Amino acid sequence: MKIDISQAYLYGVSDEAAQELVEWRKAIKKPLTQRAFERALKEAVKCLDLGITADHAIEIAIDKGWQGVTYEYVKAELERRGEAGNRQQLVIGKPESMADFVGRVTDRGWAH
Repeated sequence: MKIDISQAYLYGVSDEAAQELVEWRKAIKKPLTQRAFERALKEAVKCLDLGITADHAIEIAIDKGWQGVTYEYVKAELERRGEAGNRQQLVIGKPESMADFVGRVTDRGWAH
């Protein structure tokens, strides 16, 4: 199944990270459906609350060999590394929460 990554930017995920996730899943013989892909992007964007980018969350999941991106797993991994919470100052323009980010991305007031 061909996964459409063209909307990944709406989740704050680069095309490169989105494609890497799709290729990773193919490589481990667990190909994604479009719906599962979008769920993974939603989990990755939740990780903004941890002070990392969605791309970094995807990278962590792939580097750890996980089948998907899970907020709780990424949080636990950052805590294990001693990185949780101390990276927020490095993320420029970080929304206060995932809800703020999604609200900004999905606001199409400019399109009316």
